[in-house]
Amino acid sequence: MYFISENIKYLRAKKKLSQNQLAVQLRLTRNQINSYENGNAQPSIEVLQKLAAYFEVNIDTLISIHLNKSTFKNLVKFEAQKVLEEKMEERDEISANELSILNISEMFRNFQIEMDKKQELKFV
Repeated sequence: MYFISENIKYLRAKKKLSQNQLAVQLRLTRNQINSYENGNAQPSIEVLQKLAAYFEVNIDTLISIHLNKSTFKNLVKFEAQKVLEEKMEERDEISANELSILNISEMFRNFQIEMDKKQELKFV
C-alpha cells in the first residue's frame, strides 16, 4: 500500500504550509499539490525527489510508511532496515551517517528491552 497522498498532506501541515506555499517552494502549481494530496494524480520521479529533499525523508519512506500513524521508533527501525538491506545487496561499507542510524535503532531496541523489564518488575 502506498501513502504518498496522506504523507504529502501530513508533512505540509506539519510545516504549517498552505498548498500554494508548498507549490512555490517546489516550483509546482497549487493544483498539482492538491491533486497529489487527493490521490487524483501521482507525482513523477522528479517531483518525488523534490518532495523527499524538501521534507528531509527518503522517497521510500515518503511512499511506503504512513507517517501520520508512525512512531519515531518505527521510522528509525525502517530506515535502519533499509540501510542494512542496501548494504547487503551492494556488499559495501557502511558510512558514518548510516552507522549512526543503525546505532539509534539499537539504542531504541535496548531502551524498549529496559522498559519491558521495568514493566515486568512492577507486576511481580
